[in-house]
Amino acid sequence: MDAENSGTPAVPGLVQVGAAPVGGRRRSYDDVVGPLRRGELHRVRRSVYVPAEEWAGWDVAARHRARIGAVAAAAQEPPVLSHWSAAVVHGLPVVGRPDDRVHVVRASADGGRSRGDVVRHATAVPVEPVPVAGLLVTSVARTVVDLARCGGVPAGVVAGDHALRAGLTDRETLRDELHLLQRGSRGSRVARRVVELVDARAESPGESLSRVRMDEAGLPAPVLQHVVTDAHGFVGRVDFWWPALRVVGEFDGRLKYRGDPAEAVWREKVREDRIRATGVTVVRWTWQDAWTGAPLIGRLRRAGVR
Repeated sequence: MDAENSGTPAVPGLVQVGAAPVGGRRRSYDDVVGPLRRGELHRVRRSVYVPAEEWAGWDVAARHRARIGAVAAAAQEPPVLSHWSAAVVHGLPVVGRPDDRVHVVRASADGGRSRGDVVRHATAVPVEPVPVAGLLVTSVARTVVDLARCGGVPAGVVAGDHALRAGLTDRETLRDELHLLQRGSRGSRVARRVVELVDARAESPGESLSRVRMDEAGLPAPVLQHVVTDAHGFVGRVDFWWPALRVVGEFDGRLKYRGDPAEAVWREKVREDRIRATGVTVVRWTWQDAWTGAPLIGRLRRAGVR
């Protein structure tokens, strides 16, 4: 159930000093110093560069993949990427503390000393890496568990929900990873909580984070992706639904403005008016509300969700 090898290079366009270009001649530092000074190249790490124009257009994940490619290109043996770096390669969403460093894992006997832009995690848990895009990475299930142990419940649930929804892993495989952990080991309790909470029905990181905050506050678990109908038929599918309380919760971040934004906003207003007309209370919140936690929980409690 884990991601398969795509057979595509991790980062095309890396310019590496000492590496042979298409023409066969190795690049020297003199070959790149001119373009670097003219601002045509961006330094990723020592002796590795990318075209500056490409770097400027990349998002956080793409830039991290460039750092991964630079580390892999300089390594004597292929590193096994883990944690946040493995999540980027697998395409799992990452939330929480920003970390530009490349994370790798190795057996505890080999040590786990970090240096510069590379974090080396030592582990006694057996690692069976999988090939993805020409790189070796921890499996999707192992990556979710590692994120939970080091990044906390929000990081684990956001990545885990996406992994289940995309069919990259399943709950049984996640539980198998838990069984490999020694009871009482660092982060094992958090990882177990994450595996209990993950749900394939969550459709965005914002929805996943919202569920974590609800769980932290001890609120009753909602029904996810509930279909609302009225006398005219289908109205819409809502993110969260508490049937006994007749409360709908909507994470306000999934609306995609395609075409005319004003028209999209109008359609959403009509949809919400129809939902309210069925006699329910609608509570909306933003990413910032969910990340902070208190605004989201306060709104739900005022609506009667306790």
